Amino acid sequence: MDERRDDRRLLAAAALAGLGLGVHLSLATLGLGYIWLFHHSAGRRSEGGARAVQQRRMLGLATLATLAGSSIYLYLPIRAAMEPALDLGGQRLGWMITGGNFKYLFSGELFSAARLGRLASSMATQAGWPVGLLSVLGLGLAIRFQRDVGLALLLAIVGNLGFFFLYDVHDVEVFLLPSLALLCCAAGIGLDGLDRPLPGGQFVSSAVAAVLIIHLAMRAFDAHPQQDLSQHREAQIYGGLMVERLPAKAIMVDFSTPAEWKYKAVFGHYFQRALGQRPDVGAVTKPGVADLARLIQTGRPVFLYTEVESVARHFRVTPWGSVYLVQLERAQ
Repeated sequence: MDERRDDRRLLAAAALAGLGLGVHLSLATLGLGYIWLFHHSAGRRSEGGARAVQQRRMLGLATLATLAGSSIYLYLPIRAAMEPALDLGGQRLGWMITGGNFKYLFSGELFSAARLGRLASSMATQAGWPVGLLSVLGLGLAIRFQRDVGLALLLAIVGNLGFFFLYDVHDVEVFLLPSLALLCCAAGIGLDGLDRPLPGGQFVSSAVAAVLIIHLAMRAFDAHPQQDLSQHREAQIYGGLMVERLPAKAIMVDFSTPAEWKYKAVFGHYFQRALGQRPDVGAVTKPGVADLARLIQTGRPVFLYTEVESVARHFRVTPWGSVYLVQLERAQ
Protein backbone atom coordinates (compact mmCIF):
# COMPACT_ATOMS: atom_id res chain seq x y z
CA MET A 1 0.00 0.00 0.00
CA ASP A 2 2.80 2.43 0.94
CA GLU A 3 4.68 1.68 -2.29
CA ARG A 4 1.64 2.50 -4.44
CA ARG A 5 1.06 5.65 -2.42
CA ASP A 6 4.65 6.82 -3.03
CA ASP A 7 4.25 6.22 -6.77
CA ARG A 8 1.03 8.21 -6.77
CA ARG A 9 2.81 11.06 -5.02
CA LEU A 10 5.53 11.07 -7.68
CA LEU A 11 2.95 11.20 -10.46
CA ALA A 12 0.96 13.89 -8.65
CA ALA A 13 4.15 15.96 -8.35
CA ALA A 14 4.80 15.50 -12.08
CA ALA A 15 1.27 16.66 -12.93
CA LEU A 16 1.63 19.64 -10.61
CA ALA A 17 4.96 20.54 -12.22
CA GLY A 18 3.31 20.55 -15.65
CA LEU A 19 0.47 22.69 -14.35
CA GLY A 20 3.00 25.09 -12.85
CA LEU A 21 4.43 25.80 -16.29
CA GLY A 22 1.16 27.60 -16.98
CA VAL A 23 2.12 30.09 -14.25
CA HIS A 24 5.58 30.86 -15.61
CA LEU A 25 8.18 28.95 -17.59
CA SER A 26 10.83 29.82 -15.00
CA LEU A 27 9.30 27.09 -12.81
CA ALA A 28 10.85 24.55 -15.18
CA THR A 29 14.26 25.19 -13.63
CA LEU A 30 12.96 23.92 -10.30
CA GLY A 31 12.70 20.57 -12.03
CA LEU A 32 16.34 19.79 -11.20
CA GLY A 33 15.28 18.93 -7.68
CA TYR A 34 12.29 16.90 -8.84
CA ILE A 35 14.41 14.95 -11.33
CA TRP A 36 16.82 14.07 -8.54
CA LEU A 37 14.01 12.85 -6.31
CA PHE A 38 12.43 10.94 -9.15
CA HIS A 39 15.67 9.22 -10.08
CA HIS A 40 16.25 8.08 -6.51
CA SER A 41 12.63 7.16 -5.78
CA ALA A 42 11.28 5.43 -8.89
CA GLY A 43 12.07 1.75 -8.82
CA ARG A 44 14.06 1.95 -5.60
CA ARG A 45 12.21 -1.06 -4.20
CA SER A 46 13.33 -3.27 -7.11
CA GLU A 47 16.72 -4.80 -7.76
CA GLY A 48 18.83 -5.23 -10.88
CA GLY A 49 16.96 -5.34 -14.17
CA ALA A 50 13.59 -5.07 -12.42
CA ARG A 51 14.69 -1.70 -11.02
CA ALA A 52 15.55 -0.38 -14.50
CA VAL A 53 12.20 -1.57 -15.87
CA GLN A 54 10.36 0.09 -12.98
CA GLN A 55 12.25 3.34 -13.50
CA ARG A 56 11.44 3.38 -17.23
CA ARG A 57 7.78 2.69 -16.47
CA MET A 58 7.60 5.47 -13.92
CA LEU A 59 9.46 7.82 -16.24
CA GLY A 60 6.88 7.23 -18.95
CA LEU A 61 3.99 7.74 -16.55
CA ALA A 62 5.59 10.87 -15.09
CA THR A 63 6.08 12.29 -18.60
CA LEU A 64 2.41 11.70 -19.37
CA ALA A 65 1.42 13.29 -16.06
CA THR A 66 3.58 16.35 -16.80
CA LEU A 67 2.04 16.70 -20.26
CA ALA A 68 -1.43 16.36 -18.75
CA GLY A 69 -0.67 19.19 -16.34
CA SER A 70 0.84 21.42 -19.00
CA SER A 71 -2.21 20.86 -21.22
CA ILE A 72 -3.57 23.97 -19.50
CA TYR A 73 -1.90 25.80 -22.40
CA LEU A 74 -4.55 24.34 -24.70
CA TYR A 75 -7.00 26.77 -23.11
CA LEU A 76 -5.19 29.64 -24.87
CA PRO A 77 -6.39 28.90 -28.43
CA ILE A 78 -9.81 27.91 -27.08
CA ARG A 79 -10.18 31.25 -25.32
CA ALA A 80 -8.67 33.16 -28.25
CA ALA A 81 -11.31 31.65 -30.55
CA MET A 82 -13.97 33.37 -28.40
CA GLU A 83 -12.59 36.75 -29.56
CA PRO A 84 -11.78 38.22 -26.13
CA ALA A 85 -11.09 41.91 -25.65
CA LEU A 86 -7.42 41.15 -25.08
CA ASP A 87 -5.56 38.33 -26.83
CA LEU A 88 -1.80 38.26 -26.27
CA GLY A 89 -1.04 35.37 -28.58
CA GLY A 90 -3.56 32.60 -27.98
CA GLN A 91 -3.75 31.95 -31.72
CA ARG A 92 0.03 31.40 -31.84
CA LEU A 93 0.40 28.66 -29.27
CA GLY A 94 4.04 27.79 -30.01
CA TRP A 95 5.07 31.44 -29.88
CA MET A 96 3.31 31.96 -26.55
CA ILE A 97 4.69 28.81 -24.90
CA THR A 98 8.26 29.77 -25.81
CA GLY A 99 7.96 33.17 -24.13
CA GLY A 100 5.99 35.39 -26.49
CA ASN A 101 7.26 38.97 -26.32
CA PHE A 102 9.36 38.18 -23.25
CA LYS A 103 12.24 36.19 -24.74
CA TYR A 104 14.97 37.63 -22.56
CA LEU A 105 16.90 34.47 -21.74
CA PHE A 106 20.67 34.70 -22.30
CA SER A 107 20.34 38.37 -23.29
CA GLY A 108 22.12 39.95 -20.32
CA GLU A 109 25.43 39.73 -18.53
CA LEU A 110 25.69 36.20 -17.21
CA PHE A 111 26.81 35.82 -13.59
CA SER A 112 27.89 39.45 -13.35
CA ALA A 113 28.93 41.14 -10.11
CA ALA A 114 25.94 43.45 -10.39
CA ARG A 115 23.55 40.51 -10.59
CA LEU A 116 25.25 38.84 -7.66
CA GLY A 117 24.80 42.02 -5.63
CA ARG A 118 21.10 42.18 -6.53
CA LEU A 119 20.75 38.55 -5.49
CA ALA A 120 22.39 39.11 -2.11
CA SER A 121 20.39 42.28 -1.48
CA SER A 122 17.08 40.68 -2.42
CA MET A 123 17.68 37.59 -0.31
CA ALA A 124 18.75 39.66 2.70
CA THR A 125 15.73 41.93 2.37
CA GLN A 126 13.16 39.20 1.82
CA ALA A 127 14.40 36.43 4.09
CA GLY A 128 16.35 38.21 6.81
CA TRP A 129 19.26 36.78 8.75
CA PRO A 130 17.27 34.42 11.06
CA VAL A 131 15.66 32.60 8.14
CA GLY A 132 18.98 32.64 6.30
CA LEU A 133 20.88 31.01 9.15
CA LEU A 134 18.17 28.42 9.79
CA SER A 135 17.93 27.57 6.09
CA VAL A 136 21.67 26.93 5.86
CA LEU A 137 21.44 24.72 8.95
CA GLY A 138 18.39 22.96 7.51
CA LEU A 139 20.06 22.26 4.17
CA GLY A 140 23.09 20.84 5.98
CA LEU A 141 20.96 18.62 8.22
CA ALA A 142 18.84 17.43 5.30
CA ILE A 143 21.88 16.52 3.21
CA ARG A 144 23.41 14.78 6.24
CA PHE A 145 20.37 12.78 7.39
CA GLN A 146 17.94 12.88 4.39
CA ARG A 147 20.34 13.08 1.49
CA ASP A 148 17.78 12.84 -1.30
CA VAL A 149 15.57 15.55 0.20
CA GLY A 150 18.49 17.84 0.97
CA LEU A 151 20.04 17.55 -2.50
CA ALA A 152 16.63 18.00 -4.12
CA LEU A 153 16.11 21.27 -2.22
CA LEU A 154 19.61 22.43 -3.11
CA LEU A 155 19.26 21.56 -6.82
CA ALA A 156 15.88 23.27 -7.04
CA ILE A 157 17.35 26.44 -5.51
CA VAL A 158 20.34 26.29 -7.85
CA GLY A 159 18.03 25.87 -10.82
CA ASN A 160 15.94 28.87 -9.81
CA LEU A 161 19.00 31.05 -9.16
CA GLY A 162 20.39 29.99 -12.52
CA PHE A 163 17.27 31.41 -14.15
CA PHE A 164 17.82 34.62 -12.15
CA PHE A 165 21.24 35.05 -13.72
CA LEU A 166 20.09 34.23 -17.27
CA TYR A 167 16.85 36.25 -17.45
CA ASP A 168 17.51 39.88 -18.37
CA VAL A 169 14.43 41.80 -17.21
CA HIS A 170 14.18 44.82 -14.92
CA ASP A 171 12.03 43.11 -12.25
CA VAL A 172 13.98 39.87 -12.10
CA GLU A 173 13.83 39.75 -8.28
CA VAL A 174 10.27 38.41 -8.42
CA PHE A 175 11.65 35.22 -9.95
CA LEU A 176 13.51 34.52 -6.72
CA LEU A 177 10.25 33.75 -4.93
CA PRO A 178 10.56 29.96 -5.50
CA SER A 179 14.02 30.01 -3.92
CA LEU A 180 12.71 31.99 -0.97
CA ALA A 181 9.90 29.47 -0.49
CA LEU A 182 12.40 26.60 -0.60
CA LEU A 183 14.66 28.38 1.87
CA CYS A 184 11.70 28.65 4.24
CA CYS A 185 11.23 24.88 3.92
CA ALA A 186 14.92 24.40 4.71
CA ALA A 187 14.57 26.80 7.66
CA GLY A 188 11.78 24.59 8.99
CA ILE A 189 14.10 21.58 8.81
CA GLY A 190 16.78 23.61 10.59
CA LEU A 191 14.38 24.65 13.31
CA ASP A 192 13.21 21.08 13.78
CA GLY A 193 16.82 19.92 13.97
CA LEU A 194 17.73 22.21 16.85
CA ASP A 195 16.21 19.85 19.41
CA ARG A 196 18.19 16.80 18.31
CA PRO A 197 21.83 17.12 19.26
CA LEU A 198 21.53 19.37 22.33
CA PRO A 199 20.40 18.63 25.90
CA GLY A 200 17.23 20.57 26.43
CA GLY A 201 17.05 20.94 22.69
CA GLN A 202 13.28 21.13 22.67
CA PHE A 203 13.45 24.28 24.76
CA VAL A 204 16.08 25.72 22.40
CA SER A 205 13.98 25.06 19.31
CA SER A 206 10.88 26.51 20.98
CA ALA A 207 12.79 29.63 21.98
CA VAL A 208 14.22 30.06 18.49
CA ALA A 209 10.75 29.56 16.99
CA ALA A 210 9.34 32.27 19.28
CA VAL A 211 12.15 34.68 18.35
CA LEU A 212 11.62 33.91 14.66
CA ILE A 213 7.87 34.52 14.85
CA ILE A 214 8.41 37.84 16.64
CA HIS A 215 11.07 38.84 14.12
CA LEU A 216 8.85 38.06 11.13
CA ALA A 217 5.86 39.80 12.72
CA MET A 218 7.94 42.95 13.25
CA ARG A 219 9.17 42.84 9.64
CA ALA A 220 5.61 42.46 8.39
CA PHE A 221 4.45 45.36 10.57
CA ASP A 222 7.26 47.60 9.34
CA ALA A 223 6.77 46.67 5.67
CA HIS A 224 2.98 46.94 5.60
CA PRO A 225 2.74 50.69 4.93
CA GLN A 226 5.02 50.37 1.89
CA GLN A 227 3.33 47.22 0.58
CA ASP A 228 -0.29 48.25 1.15
CA LEU A 229 -1.59 49.31 -2.27
CA SER A 230 -5.28 49.31 -1.34
CA GLN A 231 -5.55 53.09 -1.72
CA HIS A 232 -3.36 53.46 -4.80
CA ARG A 233 -5.33 54.85 -7.73
CA GLU A 234 -2.51 55.92 -10.05
CA ALA A 235 -3.45 53.53 -12.85
CA GLN A 236 -7.11 54.54 -12.71
CA ILE A 237 -6.22 58.23 -12.71
CA TYR A 238 -3.72 57.83 -15.56
CA GLY A 239 -6.15 55.89 -17.73
CA GLY A 240 -8.93 58.38 -17.05
CA LEU A 241 -6.72 61.32 -18.05
CA MET A 242 -5.69 59.55 -21.26
CA VAL A 243 -9.32 58.89 -22.16
CA GLU A 244 -10.32 62.47 -21.42
CA ARG A 245 -7.43 64.44 -22.89
CA LEU A 246 -5.95 62.61 -25.88
CA PRO A 247 -6.87 64.39 -29.13
CA ALA A 248 -9.29 62.72 -31.52
CA LYS A 249 -7.68 60.06 -33.73
CA ALA A 250 -4.35 60.29 -31.93
CA ILE A 251 -1.78 57.55 -32.42
CA MET A 252 0.08 55.95 -29.51
CA VAL A 253 3.49 54.61 -30.51
CA ASP A 254 5.48 52.21 -28.33
CA PHE A 255 8.72 50.28 -28.64
CA SER A 256 7.98 47.49 -26.12
CA THR A 257 10.46 48.77 -23.54
CA PRO A 258 9.92 47.96 -19.85
CA ALA A 259 9.30 51.64 -19.07
CA GLU A 260 6.46 51.80 -21.61
CA TRP A 261 4.79 48.51 -20.73
CA LYS A 262 2.93 49.58 -17.59
CA TYR A 263 1.40 52.61 -19.32
CA LYS A 264 0.40 50.66 -22.41
CA ALA A 265 -1.09 47.93 -20.20
CA VAL A 266 -3.30 50.50 -18.46
CA PHE A 267 -4.50 52.53 -21.44
CA GLY A 268 -3.98 50.36 -24.52
CA HIS A 269 -4.94 47.01 -23.00
CA TYR A 270 -7.37 47.82 -20.20
CA PHE A 271 -9.11 51.10 -21.01
CA GLN A 272 -9.15 50.61 -24.78
CA ARG A 273 -9.55 46.88 -25.27
CA ALA A 274 -11.21 45.69 -22.08
CA LEU A 275 -13.42 48.73 -21.40
CA GLY A 276 -13.85 49.74 -25.05
CA GLN A 277 -13.00 53.40 -24.44
CA ARG A 278 -11.37 55.68 -27.01
CA PRO A 279 -11.43 53.27 -29.96
CA ASP A 280 -10.47 56.22 -32.21
CA VAL A 281 -6.92 56.21 -30.79
CA GLY A 282 -4.60 54.11 -32.91
CA ALA A 283 -1.65 51.98 -31.77
CA VAL A 284 1.63 51.34 -33.58
CA THR A 285 4.46 49.21 -32.20
CA LYS A 286 8.15 49.51 -33.11
CA PRO A 287 7.94 51.68 -36.25
CA GLY A 288 11.11 52.53 -38.14
CA VAL A 289 12.26 56.12 -38.59
CA ALA A 290 10.67 56.42 -42.04
CA ASP A 291 7.44 54.78 -40.86
CA LEU A 292 7.19 57.13 -37.90
CA ALA A 293 7.79 60.15 -40.14
CA ARG A 294 4.97 59.03 -42.44
CA LEU A 295 2.64 58.64 -39.47
CA ILE A 296 3.34 62.22 -38.41
CA GLN A 297 2.84 63.47 -41.97
CA THR A 298 -0.71 62.10 -42.00
CA GLY A 299 -1.63 64.95 -39.69
CA ARG A 300 -2.78 62.72 -36.85
CA PRO A 301 -1.12 63.62 -33.52
CA VAL A 302 1.50 61.04 -32.57
CA PHE A 303 2.45 60.34 -28.95
CA LEU A 304 4.83 58.20 -26.91
CA TYR A 305 4.02 56.74 -23.51
CA THR A 306 7.52 57.62 -22.26
CA GLU A 307 10.61 59.27 -23.70
CA VAL A 308 12.47 56.95 -26.08
CA GLU A 309 16.06 57.88 -26.84
CA SER A 310 16.08 56.48 -30.38
CA VAL A 311 13.04 58.61 -31.27
CA ALA A 312 14.51 61.77 -29.73
CA ARG A 313 17.57 61.41 -31.98
CA HIS A 314 15.44 61.88 -35.11
CA PHE A 315 12.35 63.78 -34.00
CA ARG A 316 11.26 66.52 -31.68
CA VAL A 317 9.81 64.96 -28.50
CA THR A 318 8.09 67.24 -25.98
CA PRO A 319 6.02 66.55 -22.85
CA TRP A 320 2.27 66.74 -23.43
CA GLY A 321 0.31 66.04 -20.27
CA SER A 322 0.85 62.40 -19.30
CA VAL A 323 2.47 61.50 -22.65
CA TYR A 324 5.04 62.86 -25.12
CA LEU A 325 4.23 64.51 -28.45
CA VAL A 326 6.37 63.50 -31.42
CA GLN A 327 6.94 66.05 -34.21
CA LEU A 328 9.08 66.08 -37.33
CA GLU A 329 11.36 68.92 -36.21
CA ARG A 330 14.32 67.37 -34.39
CA ALA A 331 15.19 68.89 -31.02
CA GLN A 332 18.26 71.15 -31.13
